[in-house]
Amino acid sequence: MLLGFVVAVIAIGFCLWQRRPPHLRCRIIVNLEDRDETTLKGVLWAQRGPWLVLRDVQVLQGERPAVAADGEVVVHRDRISFTQIVPV
Repeated sequence: MLLGFVVAVIAIGFCLWQRRPPHLRCRIIVNLEDRDETTLKGVLWAQRGPWLVLRDVQVLQGERPAVAADGEVVVHRDRISFTQIVPV
């Protein structure tokens, strides 16, 4: 009975681990689909359905200097053109 419990816990842990979005807690660049060429650079903190949650975000627009965003930034997938992973 104990062996069955251990196997069940391992299976549940594996399933939860598999659902983790790729590159969670990594620094990424998110290029948005807009006319202002807005780019977000931050840490992918979570994914909730079609929403990406970023922390420690810098907003980049064209030739302007980067501006730090307060708190978390939530972006819907439909607004994203593409993402890049920033190498460490």
